[in-house]
Amino acid sequence: MSGRAWGAEIQSREEKFEIKRQAVLRAAASLFRDKGTERTTLSDIADVLPDAKPTVYYYFRNKEEVLLALIEAAVSEFTDPALHPEDYPLAPNTSGADRLERFVR
Repeated sequence: MSGRAWGAEIQSREEKFEIKRQAVLRAAASLFRDKGTERTTLSDIADVLPDAKPTVYYYFRNKEEVLLALIEAAVSEFTDPALHPEDYPLAPNTSGADRLERFVR
């Protein structure tokens, strides 16, 4: 059993924070894809979420922070050795050129 009074049935504050943060990122990714990053504002992101604009600012200070979080998530996804072992750039016994090729691939 977890260390929480209600066990795993009730989400912790950190879990709720991450769920809402991920919702902001999903909304932003969709808008960035549809409208482009330049034409998407934090207000646009807030408009597709159930919460108001101040909530978006609670998770991210600006659009650049949202974009950086999306890039970090994408990079960590495709460099995860468990998901893509053939493309993992830090595999042992790989040269610099091999690492770059794996990363780009």
